[in-house]
Amino acid sequence: MLRFYRDVVMAGLPDELTIYAGATATPDGVPVVAIIPAYCGEDLDEGERLLKSLRSFGPPIADLVSRMPYLAAQQMFDAAAPYGIRSYWKSSYLRALPDDAIDTFVHFAERCTSPRSFLMIENTHGAAARVDPEATAFGVRSEPFNLVLMTLWEDAADDARHIEWTRSFYSAMQPWSSGAVYVNTLSEDDGARVTEAYGRNYARLCEVKARYDPANRFRRNQNIRP
Repeated sequence: MLRFYRDVVMAGLPDELTIYAGATATPDGVPVVAIIPAYCGEDLDEGERLLKSLRSFGPPIADLVSRMPYLAAQQMFDAAAPYGIRSYWKSSYLRALPDDAIDTFVHFAERCTSPRSFLMIENTHGAAARVDPEATAFGVRSEPFNLVLMTLWEDAADDARHIEWTRSFYSAMQPWSSGAVYVNTLSEDDGARVTEAYGRNYARLCEVKARYDPANRFRRNQNIRP
């Protein structure tokens, strides 16, 4: 399924269609993989047509694709990550998603230490990829995939086990990493990776920070130091 997903997104998608893939578990703990599409164009009938090829790969356990307001799409996974749940994230943009990378992803997904986790492969394309990397602070524009490992659990006694598994998964995927990361996916122990989030724009951001916030008052984040 993940090879099918890769081939579909790399064949070229319209700007209005975004497709993610992921591994998680059903509420009763059954491991599953999922294709998660979102068509945001004005012609929803065209969206239905474009999604036919995805729906041809099956049969699925469930087909939950439907027309919905934007707010409903934003809230789809809220119940799976309630306030107070413990979590640890690792993430990295990927240069490509060859079969070896998919096999590694599947190997770790099958050994996931917590069924509440979300293991995502996000595809980036379209308008975001057509902006000059130096035109904005965010300069990660050409990488086609973003690996996001969101490990979720409840009991603090299990912290070490889940964190170690997440780090091992992340490390195993690094042969395909582009050396970049999306800043919102950095965990508290990833402060040294902030430069990966901004790449060659980081030095300019430090200059801006030094000009407007030389005392580093705004620092409770993945910080750019003046």
